[in-house]
Amino acid sequence: MVRQGISGDLSEKRQWYETLDVDQTATMEEIKAAYRTKIKQYHPDRVENLAPELKALAQNRTQEINTAYEIARRLRQ
Repeated sequence: MVRQGISGDLSEKRQWYETLDVDQTATMEEIKAAYRTKIKQYHPDRVENLAPELKALAQNRTQEINTAYEIARRLRQ
C-alpha cells in the first residue's frame, strides 16, 4: 500500500469511501458508523494470537482505515 499525506491519495487503488464502504456523499454519521465497523474487524488487537503475516495485514489495513477516516473528516469540515 502506498500511504501518502492526509491531503494525498489514500492509495493508488482505493479511495477513502471505498476503504470505508460508503458512498462519496455519505454523511459524517454514516462515515463514523462505517469506520467503527471496519476498525472492529481489522484492529491488530483482534488478531494478537494469529500468525505474524496476519498481524501485519491487520496493521496495514488498520492504517488504511484510519487514513480514510481522517481524509473523510477533513473533507466534511
